[in-house]
Order: sequence, then C-alpha cells, then structure tokens
Amino acid sequence: MVTGTPAFFEGPQGARRLPPLEQRLHVDFGPDPRFDSSRAVQIRLLPFDEARLVEVGRRIRDLYPTTSPDGIAGRVSDALIAALARKVAGKLGGKVGIAPRLFLKKLVGDVLDRVEEHPDFDPAVHYELQLAANEMSADERAAAGIERSADDIALDLDAAGTE
Repeated sequence: MVTGTPAFFEGPQGARRLPPLEQRLHVDFGPDPRFDSSRAVQIRLLPFDEARLVEVGRRIRDLYPTTSPDGIAGRVSDALIAALARKVAGKLGGKVGIAPRLFLKKLVGDVLDRVEEHPDFDPAVHYELQLAANEMSADERAAAGIERSADDIALDLDAAGTE
C-alpha cells in the first residue's frame, strides 16, 4: 500500500518523475465518485462532511483501548461526539474538510484519555474546547480567522535578486 497527497500522484516531484511508476498508479476517475472501483490501484478519498466526521469519531471511540468500554461509551455519547465535531468545525469557520486532524486530536487526547484516566471526569460537564493558534496548521489558522505571523510568510530567497 502506498499513500500520498495529490501532489505525490500528480505533481512534478512525485510519481511523474518515474514514468513506470506513474503508469502503474494511473486511474481515470469518472465524474461521479459513487462509481469508483474499490479494486483500482488508486482510490479517491472523499472530503469530510459533518456526518463522516462524526462517524470517524464514533469508530475511534469504539476502538479506543480501555479497561472499561461501557464507561467510555457511557460518558462519550454519540451526541457528545457530534457536538465536538460541530464545535471544532465551527471554530474553523465551518470548514469541516480541514477539521479532522484537530477533531481527532481533541477527541482522543482531551476527551477519551481523560475519561479513561479519571473516573470522575464527565466531558459533557468538565470539558470545554480550546484551540490555540500554535496547535493549528497555517490552513487551520486561516479558516479560524487568526492573523498570520511573520513565521507564516514563505521567503523566496532565489527571487531576491542577490548578485
């Protein structure tokens, strides 16, 4: 199995640098992703919507290694997962497609881990979502409306015209 970004599959620095590899990985995707073949050498991953984000959250909760599965399921309900997904996406300007990384980080690190470690922790009562700019990518900060810092500016030193 090989995974990669669109730049790997389609960009000049990726598979295109090796024509035999590019030929083996090539797939003609049709206009409707519902009819993609799951047996193709490459599969198209659809962008997240709120329902898919919540479904991933439920699966993560159900797979979470715990000594008390009933305790996790009881304190981290489907409704709580849906509310967390909405809040994360809401803080990112409603852009669900860029929310999965932060959503899963918060679900596992802030909610599931605390529920597992602290029997008195009830995320519906004790947890409030906090998103700090330093834990966000540049795209996430932009979606959240957080101003860019000087560190976010890419410098093109080759174009500076030095002689």
